[in-house]
Amino acid sequence: MNVQTLPAPWLSMHSAPKDGRLIRLLVSFDENAIDDGDEPFATIGQNNFQNDQIDRWQFAGWNWTHDKFTDGQGTPLGWLPMLDGQNLSQILQQYRIALTPEYEGPWHAELFGEEPEPIATGKGATPEQAARQAIERLQSGSPEGLKQPQQGGDQ
Repeated sequence: MNVQTLPAPWLSMHSAPKDGRLIRLLVSFDENAIDDGDEPFATIGQNNFQNDQIDRWQFAGWNWTHDKFTDGQGTPLGWLPMLDGQNLSQILQQYRIALTPEYEGPWHAELFGEEPEPIATGKGATPEQAARQAIERLQSGSPEGLKQPQQGGDQ
């Protein structure tokens, strides 16, 4: 599974926080899988790179011999915050998203990331839906929601 085939609502690992906070992870396990069905599986974990300069994902796995949790081994494919209802303010700040409402219509989101101009757009019935669509379009490379760089002209 690659980033472009992540099931909704999983986010790309490129945007995953590496500050030690606990997040949900979608993992392709090598050992100590959390379940015995078809992979990948959801678990919890963290990366503490911003604090210790070691870029390593640690996540929960299952020791089937001793029936207890243990360190999982594998590759994280996607992530989500611990709560589905992540604070909209946090989402807007993390991705630098501007929201505008249409009169009696949907909300529009422009995602700036680290750029001075929007790099992805989304729309939805609520501000959160519009913001999440912009994030999903950015991560999937969906051409309908990505802004194309303009050629020539005064910048």
